[in-house]
Amino acid sequence: MLIGIDPGKTGAIAWCHESYSPGLANVVSMPGFDAEITKFLRTLNTQLVGDETVKVWIEKQAYMQGDGGKGVATFMQGYGYLLGSLRMLGWSVDEVPPMKWKRQQGVLVTKTPVPMSADGSARSRMAREHKKKLKDASIARAMSLYPDVDYGTNRASHTEGRAEALLILQYGRDTTMAAANVPTPQWEIDDQ
Repeated sequence: MLIGIDPGKTGAIAWCHESYSPGLANVVSMPGFDAEITKFLRTLNTQLVGDETVKVWIEKQAYMQGDGGKGVATFMQGYGYLLGSLRMLGWSVDEVPPMKWKRQQGVLVTKTPVPMSADGSARSRMAREHKKKLKDASIARAMSLYPDVDYGTNRASHTEGRAEALLILQYGRDTTMAAANVPTPQWEIDDQ
């Protein structure tokens, strides 16, 4: 079984069996941490077929200067709990930096340099616009790969989390295929 995880409150878990057909996968919004996440992962563990192994790719998290203290501490505690739960099940876990999987999936959008205004508003606005472009690119790419998946479009944040979990899953699938010398397509996305 292959699993891709976009951690966090608005993240998601995507999975498929290694022999799945392209475009077929399951995805759910992130269950609550602690007991709920462990229960969900144990349920996934019961879906293993025979001696099937589990390979997990999870977006690597790191503290960034300027992040809020308590929120970051809570998030990182939940992230550590999630990693511990995955490893407790004996699953192989690969933490993937966001830039690595996004580059491989073709969802990096070039940032336009902005001179700092006196109040910083132009830079802040451009950062928000850049983040929205990244989200839109991830959603568009995931929907092109997995058109039949329920993206939970009732809440935009969950749509992005599900899309990114699917792209992390696809990154893992492509990486696995490359290791087995099976050619994988290279993707490009227009950043305009």
